[in-house]
Amino acid sequence: MSESMSLSRFLTKQLQIGLVGYLYNQATCDGGSGDQVGCFQSRVPSVGGQLGYTIPMGALEGNVNVRAYKEFAAANRREGWNVWLTYTISPADAAPAQPTAPPRRRHEIARSHRGDVCPMPRALALIAASCSRFDAAASGRA
Repeated sequence: MSESMSLSRFLTKQLQIGLVGYLYNQATCDGGSGDQVGCFQSRVPSVGGQLGYTIPMGALEGNVNVRAYKEFAAANRREGWNVWLTYTISPADAAPAQPTAPPRRRHEIARSHRGDVCPMPRALALIAASCSRFDAAASGRA
């Protein structure tokens, strides 16, 4: 059984850096004609870093990733370093649409009978009983 994890962050649109690790845990005993030591299960955890770069290629994109792992606390096996180099090609993400500004809400300024200024949505300003309409030109809004 092997469990792996990766945590990375893009520094730019194409460059990523992060942490990686795995835990290898042999679930069953060794067997077969060469087995001379009996039940023998190995286990080793590791941690390391990764560096990745995305290469745009039109409708596709390539990703080159280098991961280095340092194994430690090994049981029934040697520990050391692993370095993995991967290259993948996948469909490029669709270009994000240009963000549009959210619709602006029109607010009117209303003044209560006590002289307080009350900003409120236009529909409420028209039906508010405690606030009378205030001239928008006087507030600096057209």
